[in-house]
Amino acid sequence: MICSLFFLNKQSINIRIRYSFENLQSSRSNKDIRVSEGFYTTWQRFQSSNLTSTLTSFMKEFSSFNVSVTGHSLGGTLGLFQALDIKQNLPKAKLCFYGFNMPHGGNEDFANYLNEKLAPP
Repeated sequence: MICSLFFLNKQSINIRIRYSFENLQSSRSNKDIRVSEGFYTTWQRFQSSNLTSTLTSFMKEFSSFNVSVTGHSLGGTLGLFQALDIKQNLPKAKLCFYGFNMPHGGNEDFANYLNEKLAPP
């Protein structure tokens, strides 16, 4: 359970958020990796299969092609899932991810998996 403190009209309010986690659906991940169900489901809903084919075409045409994914808050967490998807499907992609003020997208095993997949060489 995450407790956050927000200020509204100079009054503090404690908000309790219950995260529900599900397994990361990837053949390349282990069963202990858990991601936030709400964020992951939202990302899956908006994910485009055309993106991978478009990036593949760019990578063939431009050898120095770089991919940058960025996002703030919810967009940062969704961008994180997108960056991971790009790296899993296009392992040779030169990828940078920049996220700002993001809620947690998963558990500690997920964080370790991200460090393994997205950390700079």
